[in-house]
Amino acid sequence: MTDIDYLVEVIGEIITALAGPLTEDEISGGWTDKSKIHYHRLFLDFQTDLLSKSRKPWPTQFARGLDYWGVIEGDLHEKIMYASAKLREIEDKIRNPLEDSTL
Repeated sequence: MTDIDYLVEVIGEIITALAGPLTEDEISGGWTDKSKIHYHRLFLDFQTDLLSKSRKPWPTQFARGLDYWGVIEGDLHEKIMYASAKLREIEDKIRNPLEDSTL
């Protein structure tokens, strides 16, 4: 499995979580209905770009947006932080390709 394939899988898990109702964990972590709707749309668009192999500038600052929305902790927060870090790692590999790339 390539890095991008793995990222698509993680993004799918995030989209599923964002589509559901707010959980107690999410509420205590700072999520609101409005922030979940915003991030759900953002990740759906991003997933479409990844699956279409579109090379638009990818949004690599998901974590910074979480701060803006007041989301500070929880399982969903951690998944988004991981996806953001993985995306930056992939972007670095694209900018600085290695002979043995896993893209």
